[in-house]
Amino acid sequence: TREEFKDFNLPGWGKLAWSISVEPYREGSTISLELRTTATDEESWIKLKKYYRLIGIGSRLIRESLMSHLEVELGKLKREFDERPLCGDEIIPDAKYSITHHIDVEAPRSYVWRYLMQLGCDRAGWYSIDELDNAGTPSVDLLVQGWETRKVGDHLSATPKLDSYFEVYRADFEKCFVLGGKTIRLGDPFKSTWAFNLAPIGFDATELTVRARMESSPRWKEWLLGSIILPPVHSIMQGAQLKNLKRIIERDAHHRLDESVETQLKLSLSK
Repeated sequence: TREEFKDFNLPGWGKLAWSISVEPYREGSTISLELRTTATDEESWIKLKKYYRLIGIGSRLIRESLMSHLEVELGKLKREFDERPLCGDEIIPDAKYSITHHIDVEAPRSYVWRYLMQLGCDRAGWYSIDELDNAGTPSVDLLVQGWETRKVGDHLSATPKLDSYFEVYRADFEKCFVLGGKTIRLGDPFKSTWAFNLAPIGFDATELTVRARMESSPRWKEWLLGSIILPPVHSIMQGAQLKNLKRIIERDAHHRLDESVETQLKLSLSK
């Protein structure tokens, strides 16, 4: 039974459990698969880890094949990120130029949100290409106490010199974080927004969608900035930021699971 399996702690054994869950997501569903392993004593755990290093590659391929098969059989939900209305669009409602990026992070929204709260040269950096936007100082790759929140009206330093900033336009807890500002580009007024939107994927993952929007004048300068100058630069920096955030956040989330399993093992051994 479930209870017997959970409480089983006879030395010399390994234990594993598969979890397959279906949860609502937008107009469709997500299918999540999780495999957990532990052992009933330290010696068995060492042996089990060696065993899974050997068969883990094939085991992962089998699970990925299963998920791909289900996706084909059931149909894939199209996620048209560029066309989807997002929090922050209302600040520049008639923007003709915008760029949208997204990434799926295998971690709860609470983890993603905490790292977004650390953005800025006055805090952790930008998690992008530090040589270009943080004077070569590596972005802080851990959560720092005291950096848990931002509020509307806060200023995030854009450069290490602290001579320019982004303003917080929205900070809807674990849902939407919008930065923006007004400046002069090519000799004329320039306004932009930078919106980070979080949506849950099932119980333990997050869809992070980021959209930058701008407006300027006259029209030919707006076209030059929005079509030629800014898109390649922003895409390179934004892509690096999302990749780095995903790596760090998923690392933290996996540590959480590892610590949970280790705690359960210690409790089992102490009984």
